[in-house]
Amino acid sequence: VFSSFLALFYLLFASKMSSCATMLDTAQMLFEVLLMKFDASELTSASAFLGPFVFAIFIVFVVFICLSMFLSIINDAFRMVRDSPAED
Repeated sequence: VFSSFLALFYLLFASKMSSCATMLDTAQMLFEVLLMKFDASELTSASAFLGPFVFAIFIVFVVFICLSMFLSIINDAFRMVRDSPAED
């Protein structure tokens, strides 16, 4: 999911934004978005419709769905360990 958004942001905004000039810069920008340390006004100035639209889709898919799924997997693993009897 992350690599597909990486390609999408790079192809859409490589010529319009300096933070998307290379694939590595785009990956760094997307990680900053994941950490909520990104200024979205740069995306809005690059494209009035596509910037906020792609940004919102990225936030919904990656932050809310993927990270929630990751936390659910970790929570399930902890529950299985807690419920199993200790061998030592």
